[in-house]
Amino acid sequence: MADNLAMNVPENWKENIRDCFLSTFLGTPEEIQKANADLDYAYHYYAPARLYKFFGPDLERFESVKNNKFWYSAPSRFNDPYDSDFPVNQNLFFNSLVRQKTQEKGIRVGSTAWKEMQAETPKITKQVRQYLDEIRRTTAITCFSEDDDSQLMWTHYAYDHRGISVAYDLIKIYSELKICPVPVVYSKDRVCLTSIDLNDVKTSSLSFLAGSLTSKSPEWSYETEWRLIQNESLYGSDWDAKKGGGLLPAVKPAAITFGCAVDRNGEFAQEVEAYCRENSVDLYKMEKHPTEYRLIKTPVLTFEA
Repeated sequence: MADNLAMNVPENWKENIRDCFLSTFLGTPEEIQKANADLDYAYHYYAPARLYKFFGPDLERFESVKNNKFWYSAPSRFNDPYDSDFPVNQNLFFNSLVRQKTQEKGIRVGSTAWKEMQAETPKITKQVRQYLDEIRRTTAITCFSEDDDSQLMWTHYAYDHRGISVAYDLIKIYSELKICPVPVVYSKDRVCLTSIDLNDVKTSSLSFLAGSLTSKSPEWSYETEWRLIQNESLYGSDWDAKKGGGLLPAVKPAAITFGCAVDRNGEFAQEVEAYCRENSVDLYKMEKHPTEYRLIKTPVLTFEA
C-alpha cells in the first residue's frame, strides 16, 4: 500500500513548489492563500525531511552553527555567472509591450506608433535591468543540499571530506523562520525575461528574478540544491553591504556529520563533538564503504528525541 501511495507523488513536485513560491509575488489574495496551502502540503508530504549545509574545518564558520545563524549571500557574489542572471528575449518582450500599449487592439508593423514603441523598448529594458541589478546586490540567499552522501559535495564544500555537514529540519525552517524553502530546478533552458507589467515594473521584475534565482544548468544538479531567499525588508541591519552577505537567524541543527577524512583528534572535531554533547545534537561520521564508491553514515553520539 505504501508503494502505491508513493507512486502518486507528482514527478514535477519541485517545479510545483517553485511555481507556488512565485505565485506569492504576483498572485491575487486568493491565489496567494492557495499557493501557501499547496506549499504547506508539499513540505509535509513531498519534500525531504532534512536539508544539509556543508562546512570546512573552520572554527570561525562553525560559530554560526553554534549561534543558530545562516550565512546569506547576495546572488551577485555567486560562483556561477549564470546564477540570477536575466537574459531578455527581445522579440517576446517587445510583443508583450505592444499588447499592453495597444490594449490588445493590434498594430501594423512599420507604423508610426510601432516605430515609437521600438525606440522606447530599450529604455524600458534598461530600467528593468537597473532595478534587477539592485535586487541582485541586496537579495539574501542561503543554500542547502537535500543529500548529505554526495561525494562531490563533500569534496567541493567540506574541504575534501575534512569538514562537516549540518542537517536542518525543513519543516522547522518553514514554521519557525516563516520562510519558504525553494528547490532549484535544473534545466537546459535559461529563464528569460519575456514580459513586464508596465503598471508595476518592480513587482513583476521581482517575480522574474525569483524564477531566475531558482533555476540552474543541469551541470549543477549534483548539488540537489534548495534555497532560502530574503530581501531587505526582512533582514534589516544584519546585512553587510561591503561583504555582500550577513548572518541571519536560523534554526537549531538536527544533526551533524563528520566527513570521512576528518581529524577526530583535531581542535575542530573536538569543538564540534563538545557542542553536540552539550546541546543533544546527534553526531555521525561518514566512512568509506569497503568495496563500493559510496559513503556510510555511522553514529558517534545519539540522543533520544
